[in-house]
Amino acid sequence: MWTLFLKLELARTEMIILSGVTLNLCSKTNNLAPENVQTFPWILWQIWKTRNEFCFEHTTKDPAVVFEKAIMEAEIWREIQAPSKILDPPTIPASNENVVWIHPPPSWLKCNLASSWLENAVLSGAAWLVRDENGRVVMHSRRAFPCLSPGLDAELNALLWSVESLASHHLDNVIFESSSLDLRRALLQPHHFPQHQVLISLILQRLNGFQAWSVDFVKTLRNLPVLSIANSVTSDKRHQSYVASGGTFWLHNLLQKEALTKSMGFYSSAAVRAVS
Repeated sequence: MWTLFLKLELARTEMIILSGVTLNLCSKTNNLAPENVQTFPWILWQIWKTRNEFCFEHTTKDPAVVFEKAIMEAEIWREIQAPSKILDPPTIPASNENVVWIHPPPSWLKCNLASSWLENAVLSGAAWLVRDENGRVVMHSRRAFPCLSPGLDAELNALLWSVESLASHHLDNVIFESSSLDLRRALLQPHHFPQHQVLISLILQRLNGFQAWSVDFVKTLRNLPVLSIANSVTSDKRHQSYVASGGTFWLHNLLQKEALTKSMGFYSSAAVRAVS
């Protein structure tokens, strides 16, 4: 009982200290970007939760994991609180309604990926979105890349990041889809792109860590959700990187529509292969 009292008293003291720190920092936030100011309470909240877990459950977390969790939750909170600032979900022209996302074969996952950039911009954007054979979104991610050259350089970096991310989450049997013809050509004929040889070799090395994989080109209309997420970095100035399970709420209707569209053309056995 005495031990519990000491823990509660320590918690009360630390809460007073955190409150004082919050007041001091909040008084100096006039020169900070709004998104940084809005993120700070989430950082404090995650620190407080981690401290409680340490005191009462005797568990510890890597500080980097705590910080990343705070950033992700702050980003999700901002998107929920300010839907009017989010890009409108893309629409498919009536003349192209038959051009839809195709489900992967059974036991396979499909990872659509995209990059976005603006000339002379400091940051470029990238995103990936993984779905299963039923069209259910397993997880998705967005990232802002600094100082990437537009075009193939951005596409290759987006692919490398996607491959490494899925490997870190222990996902396998993956079809990677991009709307960049140059990207697929670079993997099939790397000798035509000597300036990117190192990056291409690294991508192929990472891909060979999968049991089975494929990199394919798709029309833009079959890549709309992930293109919209990537474009939010450059067009909507959403520079916060994150990874999240499931899909994003502002694309829910489109993702649901694609999941229910049973375009069971799938892939022929010859199309689902490792690029060599």
